[in-house]
Amino acid sequence: MNPGMAVSREELTTEVRGVLAETLGIPLRQVSVDASLEDGLALDSLKMIEINVALEARFGVPMLDFTNEDETRIRNVRDLVTFVRSRLDTAGAP
Repeated sequence: MNPGMAVSREELTTEVRGVLAETLGIPLRQVSVDASLEDGLALDSLKMIEINVALEARFGVPMLDFTNEDETRIRNVRDLVTFVRSRLDTAGAP
């Protein structure tokens, strides 16, 4: 996905859920928007780095900065979608 490309919230949510499902090797239906990254999807720090790299590759913009406290407060898929949207907006996506 091109950072300058317009994308709806629904499309973005589907894309982020898809990246999570693919990286974790689970069906998309198991990645609900309310799923907790740590408890619901059982993400550890290594998996989170893998997801970060996959999100950067998919959306073409830098993602999480693990030294930024605000960015490490992402707790569920909905938070992650909101974060990706903010990164795309910062990169110039409409």
